[in-house]
Amino acid sequence: MRNTQGIPEGEYICSTCKQSKDSKEFHWYEQTIDGRGRGGNGKRKRVNGSCRECRNKLARETAKLKKEIKPIIPQPQYGDLCESCNRPVYANQSDIPKGVDGTYSWMFDHNHETVEFRGWICNPCNTGFGLLGDNAESVKLRLQYLIDSENGKTKSQMLLEQKKGPF
Repeated sequence: MRNTQGIPEGEYICSTCKQSKDSKEFHWYEQTIDGRGRGGNGKRKRVNGSCRECRNKLARETAKLKKEIKPIIPQPQYGDLCESCNRPVYANQSDIPKGVDGTYSWMFDHNHETVEFRGWICNPCNTGFGLLGDNAESVKLRLQYLIDSENGKTKSQMLLEQKKGPF
């Protein structure tokens, strides 16, 4: 039986199917949090925004895709370059040789909406893309912000210049 102790009462919107579902329909960390880390107030932190049904469906689709793709395009060797950041990929962070600008852990990257294989990338790139929305448009928006910031053109920088004068 699933441990539901510490899961907050209420409903959440699934980020995949957009349906409102009971909090127990989501995946929660076993550890509780106190707002600064794990342990403390008895409440558990939600792992992500997708309900169990959607996560299970995606897991099945991904497993099927991997079974189809891996014989054709197997996982690269450790030491090969990540397709995204062009850094050598090692099995673990601790395996990266001192002085090498390397990264770690190969990830099977795929489009979660179309369930199409994109390539083999390192764990930090895969996580980063996920945090940025996992699509080109959302990455472009963040890139534009960085470009603007280098030119002193973010909204906050321009407001600061108006109020304080050039810096």
